[in-house]
Amino acid sequence: MATLRVLLVDDTERDLRTLERTLRVVGAEIDVVGTALGGEEALKLAADVPCDVAIVDYRMPGMDGVELAGRLKQLRPECKIVILTAFDENRAEIESSPHVDHYHEKIALDSIGEVLDALAAGGPMPSTDEPVKAKRGRFRRG
Repeated sequence: MATLRVLLVDDTERDLRTLERTLRVVGAEIDVVGTALGGEEALKLAADVPCDVAIVDYRMPGMDGVELAGRLKQLRPECKIVILTAFDENRAEIESSPHVDHYHEKIALDSIGEVLDALAAGGPMPSTDEPVKAKRGRFRRG
């Protein structure tokens, strides 16, 4: 499998670093090509740096993850968008967006490697319908 070029976007520096550390240990061949603390910063990065996948937080000030997904797809149509959120009440909006390739819960971050493997292979995405046990300490809620 070719190395995936991944862009990470979250408005919280701590969550960005946690996600980056998690990606280093999931076993997939991943190159984090950039990190951004918001939508505008992510768009500037994506204009200069090609990425295969963008992992984007849903709830950010200024531009939420769904809006960013649409703008990223205009800029880089081939880029797959994974939206991370700790807020299940936004799931329907996220999953109904034509710009979002996968919805993923922040508390289930340990399975993000399976998602990236599926995106790289072009195969079916892992199910997100199973209940997720809450894990403390990985990401803050709210």
